[in-house]
Amino acid sequence: MLSNYISGSSLGINFFPGIDLSYKIAPSISVYSSFNTSLRMPTFTDLYYQGPTNIGNPDLNPEKTATLEGGFKLNSGFVEGYFIGFYHKGNDIIDWVKMNDSDKWQPQNLTQINGYGSEIQLKFNLKKIHGLYLPNNISINYLYNNLEKEEFDLISYYVLDHLKHKFTGSVNQSFFKNFTADLKVMFQDREGTYTQFENGSYGNEVEYDPFWIFDGKVSYLRKKLGMYISVNNIFDLNYYDIGNVAQPGRWTKFGISYRLNFD
Repeated sequence: MLSNYISGSSLGINFFPGIDLSYKIAPSISVYSSFNTSLRMPTFTDLYYQGPTNIGNPDLNPEKTATLEGGFKLNSGFVEGYFIGFYHKGNDIIDWVKMNDSDKWQPQNLTQINGYGSEIQLKFNLKKIHGLYLPNNISINYLYNNLEKEEFDLISYYVLDHLKHKFTGSVNQSFFKNFTADLKVMFQDREGTYTQFENGSYGNEVEYDPFWIFDGKVSYLRKKLGMYISVNNIFDLNYYDIGNVAQPGRWTKFGISYRLNFD
């Protein structure tokens, strides 16, 4: 239970209950559920910031949210992971919005935004299988997140833009004697739009494009000496994660380490 009191405001004392439950139904399987509530006060920027493209709103109310979550957890040695489902209810959610492209951004309390979804993660420890030439482990993760909101004739800066689908996968493989290789892949599909910034000025409102990203790393470890080389965004994809923030293209890192033991 969390209690909250802010002097100088008319909110009074607020209480935010929460409960977490877990039960093991088998040696390697447990079920759990949780319910939690919270409050987020508007920031100084939300309330009072004045800038060339933004204007604050001193009449903002705090956000209030409630989240219900439940699922299964598995740890059998060979397979580790979980499956969860969740429902999220938010009232007076704060977002920077505007009516059209020529207006300034201003934060508003969007009356209600509800979300629901699920997530699954599995890791297969293949080294548990002896006698076969297999990767050390394989991991997969998938997230689905959906928002239900009132219809707004507004351009949203971030709250109404949400990651709806996200998939990640990785493989770890040993080869030769002291080498390991890691390959990672990620897929993202974001809902919503953003105002495109090109040639020094803002243009049209455009939707987010889904994208795939591939990363790789090779490591060498022998006694106390370790070395690695990694490549992120192997295919040099030009993409945006959110808004007009362009993400890095292909970039390579190299590292070396030596462990010292002090007795």
